[in-house]
Amino acid sequence: MPGEQNYRKTEQAYPEGGCWGWLSVVGLAITIFFTRGSTVAQGVFFIAFIDYFNESAAKTSWILALMGSLTWMTSVVSAAFAKKYGPRKVATVGAAVLFLSLLISQFSTQIWQIGRASCRERV
Repeated sequence: MPGEQNYRKTEQAYPEGGCWGWLSVVGLAITIFFTRGSTVAQGVFFIAFIDYFNESAAKTSWILALMGSLTWMTSVVSAAFAKKYGPRKVATVGAAVLFLSLLISQFSTQIWQIGRASCRERV
């Protein structure tokens, strides 16, 4: 028929990640779970922080505001580092910082200590 084009199917080659590819997927899923999960669940944390630390709602809300704002502010810096050093190295360092900050915040006895750990978590 006139105007009909013959298209030849071409196979697309996808890179094989193997075991390292699946480990990257699992690591990313865990990181997103903790970073986005803690940001989305701020309402649950808010009540728990007020009860546990026996602080005012105003003081406690600053901690949660830091958690949310630092997530977005540090994304620009992380993107620049990823462009310079590569995403794998930046993600590895970020996961280690996230792990350490969550571990440190476990031992908090005052509300400001959660804020400091939250700042480390987001950077």
